[in-house]
Amino acid sequence: MFKSFVTFSVIQLLLLSAGALIIYKHQPNTQLTKTPPPALTQWYKPQNKRQVWLHNMFKLRREMQAIEFYAQRQDSENINKWLTSFEQHYLKIGEMVPSWNNKIDLSLVTAIKNSNEHGSFDKIPAQLKQLTANCQSCHDDYRSVVATLYRAPNFTNITLNGDIKLTDHMNNLSRQINLIKIATTDGLPTVAQAAFTQLSHSMEQLGKICLNCHKNSPQAYPSMAMTQTLVKLEQTLQHEDQKQQGQQLGALAVQACAICHGTHRLSFDNRTLLSQESSWQKLLKH
Repeated sequence: MFKSFVTFSVIQLLLLSAGALIIYKHQPNTQLTKTPPPALTQWYKPQNKRQVWLHNMFKLRREMQAIEFYAQRQDSENINKWLTSFEQHYLKIGEMVPSWNNKIDLSLVTAIKNSNEHGSFDKIPAQLKQLTANCQSCHDDYRSVVATLYRAPNFTNITLNGDIKLTDHMNNLSRQINLIKIATTDGLPTVAQAAFTQLSHSMEQLGKICLNCHKNSPQAYPSMAMTQTLVKLEQTLQHEDQKQQGQQLGALAVQACAICHGTHRLSFDNRTLLSQESSWQKLLKH
């Protein structure tokens, strides 16, 4: 009996060691990221038009600042007013996401209430600091992931003219810019001009997609700066000035590709990565 137990224990230890070794050897592919509960999704766009979760967070932050402000003034009445409002919105966290109900610490709220009732206003800043630390622990785990999942743009299902995927269109833009560079380098002005015409048209098409979000900026893409660079690039193509062609093409690549990618592609790629389901099969594949 004892031998069987020892054998079983050794086998379990070996299995655990093997698992630990696999994870250690594949550390770059085993990043541990906490993802939020599915219940949170309904409080963000597109499922929720009012961004209820965000507004509740903004209210909590404002209410805590008000409590601190009136504690400095030793204004018990206004502390109580703002603290009552804070408690209401603090409890909403658990109402909206039930699995986070255990993260709410009402003892800190009670402590502030007691300090206010007994006129111990000097204790309130430290108690608020504890409450902030309680909030921050959750933010450390989830805030960047939540912002990426629910606030980063999602380009997955966007098409141009109803049938061209946005990713395919973006690849064509890159190929058109490269073709201009290839043609100007090898002395093929007709090819360069044709690629430029296609590029200009493609940028105009992309601009119509950008308007879905940039409603108040009709010149978001192509911007005025991009349009000016396009004009200069076309002029250099006509004069076959290779140095100027390279300068204007480089400027356009930064303005029309790199700047937008720095904001949109990075966040979209991260969103896609975080949205993927992890599995032991994927881990073992790596």
